[in-house]
Amino acid sequence: MKANKEYELVRNQPVAKFYYQGSHSHPVRRTILLIKDKTNNNIMVGYELREGKTTRNLENAPIKSFRRSDISSYGDYVRLRYSQTNKKRKKSESTLTRTNLMNLIRTGA
Repeated sequence: MKANKEYELVRNQPVAKFYYQGSHSHPVRRTILLIKDKTNNNIMVGYELREGKTTRNLENAPIKSFRRSDISSYGDYVRLRYSQTNKKRKKSESTLTRTNLMNLIRTGA
């Protein structure tokens, strides 16, 4: 049986929600719970709680890393640009938002 290693969460605003380009044809919505990682400021590492329509519990969430340069901006995809909730956003503004754990509990992944 494989032993799971426990990681320390980031203290300030450990939840990151964003659209990630990756190798997909369009940006995919992601929610990750950031873990403490001292490797690089250009890479975010955490438990992936949401990938598109798929949501996971923390115990089933894989640990993944994401490049900050691959996080989409609101102008990268036409659905992000013209959605009702994003009308006040600039095209060059990043989709990355950081929140606290209470917000994750209230709104979900």
